[in-house]
Amino acid sequence: MTERELEKFEQNAIDTCPNEEYRAKLKKWVLKHKKPLDNYDLKKLKDKIEKFNRKHKKTS
Repeated sequence: MTERELEKFEQNAIDTCPNEEYRAKLKKWVLKHKKPLDNYDLKKLKDKIEKFNRKHKKTS
């Protein structure tokens, strides 16, 4: 099974996350999808990033 390339909008969404390790996890999650993310999955991705950012702002 070959991995697909990330679409530009997927990569842009992942790049908004400031943490390099979490970006790698998000990229892995996106690549699990066989097709590019639809609007629902893109919203889920952005929600994951926002949740991560909120969680780590409180600890800083």
